Amino acid sequence: MEKMRRKMKIPIAIYPYCQELFSIVKYFDELQREYKLVSLISPEGYGLKGKDASFVNNYPNINIKVHSDVDEDMDKWEILLVVEVMQENLEVYNQKLELISKVLENNKKVFYFPKNIYDIKEEITIFEQKHRDNFLIWGKEVEKEIINLEDVKNQTFDKNKITAPIFFIGGLLEQTDVTEIVFKIISYMIMKGKKILGYINSPMYSFLGLESIKPIFDNKAFSEKEKIDVLQYVISKRDSTNYPDFIIIEAPDPIMQYNTMIPNGYGIYTYMLTRVVDIDYFIACIPYKFLEKKFIDLIRKDWYIRLGCDIDIIHASNIVIDTTDSFERKEISIFYENMDSVNKKISQIKLERVFNIVCEDMEKVIDVLRNNNFV
Repeated sequence: MEKMRRKMKIPIAIYPYCQELFSIVKYFDELQREYKLVSLISPEGYGLKGKDASFVNNYPNINIKVHSDVDEDMDKWEILLVVEVMQENLEVYNQKLELISKVLENNKKVFYFPKNIYDIKEEITIFEQKHRDNFLIWGKEVEKEIINLEDVKNQTFDKNKITAPIFFIGGLLEQTDVTEIVFKIISYMIMKGKKILGYINSPMYSFLGLESIKPIFDNKAFSEKEKIDVLQYVISKRDSTNYPDFIIIEAPDPIMQYNTMIPNGYGIYTYMLTRVVDIDYFIACIPYKFLEKKFIDLIRKDWYIRLGCDIDIIHASNIVIDTTDSFERKEISIFYENMDSVNKKISQIKLERVFNIVCEDMEKVIDVLRNNNFV
């Protein structure tokens, strides 16, 4: 009887499923308790129909299949989570609008997650206006959290007042398993009964009970100096009101440029963040083919000078950069190698504190940090 009285989880579907959403899908049940994931829907052009969700990055199977037809199992879920993703083109955007219309016509709910709450497209706003009961834009609560810059400027901040150890996870590339490692650490800490304050870049952060500093960077009303002031205010306030055991932060951008022809970002947001917090433990996600001592020494020195912290753990990513395609397209082009190749590389190199954290037991990784007086 007691089990019957417990609130039933609300069944949901996610669209458009792609590599960017893999880690959220994998850790969905561990990060929240109100909803149950029953369907992954991917656009036809993504080529994922019938495949395991892990296919997107060549990870071990997680036994969740991907669909391409919203009608296939619409009767199984009540809410469709629609997420704006990086690889969304005009064709996918138009498919998304058609799908949202169909779902609303069937009296289902839609939760919409924009990449930038300050840049919501007109068609999405119209859905919200016409379907107030069934269409909800997540993240808009940030707009209601009014930050008075004068109050911010009148505060005195001390980085040392943040007592919780800060985990920082970042990589050379935006896609380099960073979110996966963040979620794996958060999941591990929750399992150990620790109170976590987690910051991620996904627009689904608040839905998962986490925080984000991305809206601060997206707000064009703030100057760069004001963004740093607001970062100080927000991170300090959340630390002092939540009293977490650990703070876990996903790097807001790639930590350094790939090369001069394909910059891939310069780590500017990450640099701004390090003006606000002292990083206690830095996990660097690096493509496994870059794991050579000379290269690691080079980036370790660069990051120590710019960010003020050394690398504690290296995660060997299975991402491989397609150099030829990248130079032709003038942007990073990647594919995902199988995990056997990554593990073989780790066994061959003579570098300390290098793991394939995706496949590694977290206890083993934590032991390395524990030996450095981590816990």
